Amino acid sequence: MSWSVATQALEGLGAQPIAYDRMLDYWLRMAAGAFALIGCLYLVLMIWPQKFHAAIPWFGGFMLVEGAILLVHGLRLSLPPFPFYGDTSACFVGGGAILYLSRYARPEHETHAA
Repeated sequence: MSWSVATQALEGLGAQPIAYDRMLDYWLRMAAGAFALIGCLYLVLMIWPQKFHAAIPWFGGFMLVEGAILLVHGLRLSLPPFPFYGDTSACFVGGGAILYLSRYARPEHETHAA
């Protein structure tokens, strides 16, 4: 998306107007690429949970850590509820659910030694 569309979206989420800066443009695209790739990893885990069952709890834990980071810095910066509460809640609820449900991704033929 163009810089003007991206900054309009950010302003819609509560940011102040942002003047064009080549490094900010670069970092915005880098962050968008990283988010897309991480989303693809979550999609792979969802599609083939038994194949990648060992990684699923890690990704749930990563979401909880991200939720803690968002909570600490959102409070530190005194951010307004939108989108801060939704982002933080999504990380805590999603990460907790992934951790809780990750045990169901184990292949059924796997034996557990006591």
